[in-house]
Amino acid sequence: MTFPRAVTSPRFALLWAALLLVAAVAVLPFFAWPASAQSDSPPDRPARPTAGAVGHGSITFSWADPGDSSITGYQVLRRNRDTDAVGDFTTIEDDTGANATTYTDDTVAPSTRYAYRVKARNAHGLSQRSKSVRATTPAEAEPTPEPTPETAPAEQADVPTWAAEVTVGTYEPYSPPMIGYSTWSQTGSVSDRDFELDGTTYRVLALLEQAGGQMQTGGL
Repeated sequence: MTFPRAVTSPRFALLWAALLLVAAVAVLPFFAWPASAQSDSPPDRPARPTAGAVGHGSITFSWADPGDSSITGYQVLRRNRDTDAVGDFTTIEDDTGANATTYTDDTVAPSTRYAYRVKARNAHGLSQRSKSVRATTPAEAEPTPEPTPETAPAEQADVPTWAAEVTVGTYEPYSPPMIGYSTWSQTGSVSDRDFELDGTTYRVLALLEQAGGQMQTGGL
């Protein structure tokens, strides 16, 4: 096939190249990179975070990786839902300094409601803030009382072995003829068991259990 001279001329080729360039420019926006991947734009805003481990002293949350290699860190914002107005978020971490998508806030108080948002950061600025995630810290556990050490029983003075069996009865005046002491089955000295009251000397009488189970009254 033979083309007309005008079709194969350099002028026609230049015109054809110009048409192709115009077409390429027209369709380029449909295939352009996202704004977050362009080197002269801030990142897209991150997805809504989700809460992870929540304790009375810390809250951990994370968000999806946006897949933007230009991100150098994240800004973390918090609102105390018990005291702060709606939408009043405070920056608690200006720049995490890494593209990790998990954050732990260890400055929380027990029994408090919180909300968090994050912003992505790159060399050209911050993204729009994400939607918020909410978390409530539980009450702090009551401290377990320490066991009270057992107190050793006080040492008792040596007493006759039958002292625990004594049942104190009555007192009667002690007259000088009663100067002897019955030893029976007791051990130890039984002297100095008399006392004076209003000028009268008394001796304690008790029931003493002897060998064989017999009971006998005698002076201590």
